[in-house]
Amino acid sequence: MTNIFQTTQPTPDEPVSAYEILVAGPHIHDGSAERAKTKTKLKQDQKWNGMFQMLLEYKANHGHCNVQRDYRTKSGIQFGEWVTKQRTYKRKGSLDARRVTLLEQAGFSWNINDMKWDEICNLLMKYRAKHGDFDVRDHHVEEGKQLGYWVRKQRNLKRLGVLKKSRVVRLEEAGFPWKSNYTLMHGHT
Repeated sequence: MTNIFQTTQPTPDEPVSAYEILVAGPHIHDGSAERAKTKTKLKQDQKWNGMFQMLLEYKANHGHCNVQRDYRTKSGIQFGEWVTKQRTYKRKGSLDARRVTLLEQAGFSWNINDMKWDEICNLLMKYRAKHGDFDVRDHHVEEGKQLGYWVRKQRNLKRLGVLKKSRVVRLEEAGFPWKSNYTLMHGHT
């Protein structure tokens, strides 16, 4: 048994009993805690790197990193949850800077609402390229998205003064009219 009153720390090969830790306190240390932390960190890094590789594969197959929260891989891995947690960790400031950089280089979007807005705005630009105008009927659906409703909502948000300035600028730069042709012809707001 190690002398609990010794002034030097035991060597890493010298075992420390539970009794010694209880009597002498947690300052008795054999290096095993650091080794366990290092081992745990390596396992976490390996798991994260594996999930990141899955994200890159997902992007290669789908063209984006916008994984839905409930998405599971064929093997049952809750991949959408992992993606959502990365956003949460970043928002809380607990995501390692190297991981943030890797995700950003992969095209990862941190703000899901901005991402969805950009996606529908891009559909609106495709609509204008195809039809030559922004006269989208209220119930018009484009690629499964309710584009007509979205256009009406942007106009209402602008009228109320709550549409983000960056979104107003993007739409105005594209020539988006804040009043629909129907409103202009019939005088309704």
